[in-house]
Amino acid sequence: MYESRAWLRTLSSRFANTRVGAPMARKHNESGEVEEVASAGPPPVDAIATQPVGPATRESEPAATLLSSSVGRLATLGHNLLVGLVTCYIVWVLMGTCAWVSHLGARVAVLGPFLPGYGAPGTKIPSASGVPGFLAANVPMAAVFVIPHSVLLPHRMRAWVGARYGRLAYSLHSALSLHFLLSNFTPLAAPVVMELPLPRLWHNTLSVSCLAYALVAFAAHDATWQLLGTRDALGGSRAGRRAPPKMDAITWMGMTVWEQGGGLAFVLFTGLSILPAELTLGDAMTRACAAVYLRLRSKGFRDWVARIESAHLMTWGLRALLMVGWMQTAKGGGWHSFAGGCALALLLRVVEGSSGGGGKRPGDTA
Repeated sequence: MYESRAWLRTLSSRFANTRVGAPMARKHNESGEVEEVASAGPPPVDAIATQPVGPATRESEPAATLLSSSVGRLATLGHNLLVGLVTCYIVWVLMGTCAWVSHLGARVAVLGPFLPGYGAPGTKIPSASGVPGFLAANVPMAAVFVIPHSVLLPHRMRAWVGARYGRLAYSLHSALSLHFLLSNFTPLAAPVVMELPLPRLWHNTLSVSCLAYALVAFAAHDATWQLLGTRDALGGSRAGRRAPPKMDAITWMGMTVWEQGGGLAFVLFTGLSILPAELTLGDAMTRACAAVYLRLRSKGFRDWVARIESAHLMTWGLRALLMVGWMQTAKGGGWHSFAGGCALALLLRVVEGSSGGGGKRPGDTA
């Protein structure tokens, strides 16, 4: 009995001295009996966790960080490139619209393939046979532009795509619908209501140079990129210059020309350079509708006209002189065209004055 108890104490003592979790090994002692001893075994988990990091681990961490940083930079570069391409397209359509209304693509044929709608109405689509056919073909096309431009305003676009991209999305869908209109417009080639009494070379040179100057003035103004939505889309600071509220891009283009070149540059650009060499009845009807729409829907335009009243009247005076000059050689004296021009001028003045010098209307765009 005594020997049994001594053997149990010895076994308990050896068991207490072994590490917890260490595997046991068997060996024979001197007396030939089998006893269990703790083997070296693997180190405890906490010992593994406190072991120093090896060179391979140190090298893998910077590599993962570098890869993540490179992916982030590429994503930012791709995002900014996409925003830049969208902005370039919007500016191209705006400048192309000025070329289109002056038939620049037809007057300078080499430019036509590089302009929206080939830079002139009727380049690819034949003329309508009369006013009813002209209206039937173009009213639906105009609605494709007018309805989204008047309904899908920036504040609605922000609700759909977020505050960062709302204005750029508005500018993009306006440019797309305007491009569609220019490319699918059906002209009314006859009758011709006025021919510009200027040498062709002078007129073409003036149109190209004024359009190039307008592009530079438009792009150089810091507020242009806020108006188009590029600044917000790129995450730029909101501390830069901003366009006036309810401003449309076409009016803003004229304002930048005024700011950079003064009254003379403004009158030459808006009053002369964007006139076609031959103004047809279809051109006159199109310009009249666009002018009335701009005055009714753009508070920015009405405010601007109220500020530059003298220069605005000067453009009308210049056009009246051109009309009188054409009447000297026109068959029948061109009195019907003169009367139509006076009636249009009177209508536009009434529309401009109906808001009390640029007041706000419920459906103002932009």
